[in-house]
Parts: sequence; structure tokens; C-alpha cells
Amino acid sequence: MILSEGSWFAPVIECDHEDAFITERMYGSLEKGNINKVPLMVGMTSEEAVSQASDLETYKLTVEQYDNNVTFLVQADMHIDDLTRKTQAGEAIRKIYTDGLLKDNLGAAVKYFSDAYVSRPIIKHAELQSAYTDVYFYQFSYHGALGGNNVSVEGAGRVSHSEDTKYLWVFSNSQNIQDIDAKDLQTLNRYVKMFTNFAKTLNPTPATKTLSRGAVRWPKVNKQNFTYLDIDEELTLKTNPREPAYSRWVDVYDAWAIPPFDTY
Repeated sequence: MILSEGSWFAPVIECDHEDAFITERMYGSLEKGNINKVPLMVGMTSEEAVSQASDLETYKLTVEQYDNNVTFLVQADMHIDDLTRKTQAGEAIRKIYTDGLLKDNLGAAVKYFSDAYVSRPIIKHAELQSAYTDVYFYQFSYHGALGGNNVSVEGAGRVSHSEDTKYLWVFSNSQNIQDIDAKDLQTLNRYVKMFTNFAKTLNPTPATKTLSRGAVRWPKVNKQNFTYLDIDEELTLKTNPREPAYSRWVDVYDAWAIPPFDTY
């Protein structure tokens, strides 16, 4: 692992030697099934990037920079070097979220950052891996006091990146279990139960189990029927997360991006 100039950790392809572990781009490995073929439980929150907008005026100034130069909206993993093509791709990406400017629709801007940096690649990973292993996908949409996030932007979801972990590791909030709100506690119990079920049986909702009065059978993902579990006050099975934005991102990649991809 290396630390890039942008302070991101990323895997690198190793030089050729007999003990090399990473020998090709991760996207290609996953696409071809060159992976450890074990079941996967994976998911995201309802709005991964919403906490970035805690100061709306400062956030709006940041978003203006993207409006002024739409090439900033284009991900490096799209491998577009030509400025004209990159500008066209950036305009297409902005159009996924708004017909105007992102600064005039901060909810759309939040959705862009959520999808561009977290949600879209997670969904694509689940799609690709589902061809080789069992994949259970969830969206954590429950907004409660235990999450500790009070940021709200009109038009965007409420649950931010890693907020769901507060419902797995309660001690990180230094909060006594007996002081937790009843709905928060119900969500905590359900969430922990799904993870422990998966650890024990490789299925987060075995047929004989219930989830604190929230009985549900959580189906596996397949590319033709991407069903996922939405975890809110109620547990609901839904299809095709982050639509219609996700499909439009796929269209943009198909039209503008240059493979082979490092990620997606």
C-alpha cells in the first residue's frame, strides 16, 4: 500500500517476483473472478457524503469550483486526458444530478459526492462479485440519535459515511446501553444480529431467525435482479440502489471512460 499525493491509500501492482500478491488491476481481477470466492455482506449508508455539508456556505463555495470547471467532476479512474472529452464527460456527469448548477441544488451536489466516491463503486463491486459468490447488499437509512449526525440537506439522505458503525460499536459513543432510545436500540439489535448471523452461517437472515420483530428473508444479489435490504425503522426489500443515478453513471463510463479500469 502507498500514500499518494492526495493522501489516499491504494493498492499497487507489484513488480514481477515469485511472491507477488497483487499482479493486476483490482477491477480486472474482480471482473474475471480472480478473487477469494467467499460470500460477501456489503453495503452503504443512505447519503455517504452528507456530513461534508455541515457548513452550507463553505460547502457552496466548494461546489462552485466544480461548476466552474466540470472536469473536476470526472474521476481519475475514467482515464480521460483529452480536455475536450473530459469537459464533455463532466457536463454529462453534472446532468445526472441537475439540469442547472450544482451550487443551486446542494442536495444534488451531496448526491454527486456520495455516488462518485463511495456508493457507485460499492454497487459495481457487488454486481461483479455476485457472478462468483453469494452477495448480500444493504443500505443503512435509519437516522437516529446514536448515529451522531445532525447534518441535513434538502433533497439528500440523512445517514452519512460510517454512521452505521455506531450501531455495531456502541462503546465508541461512550454511551450506556440502557440510555439508548428504543428505536435506536431496536436498529442496533437488528444490525448486530445480521452481522453475527452472517459470521456464523454465511447468511444474514437464515430462515429460522428473526430480527427483533422484523422478520425478513434477505435475498442474494444477482445482476439481473439487484435486490437489497433497506435498513430503516422498518426492514424493506428494494431493488436497484441509487437509481436512476447509478445507471446514468454506467452510461457515462460506457461513453467516455477508457479501460482498463483500476477501480470504477
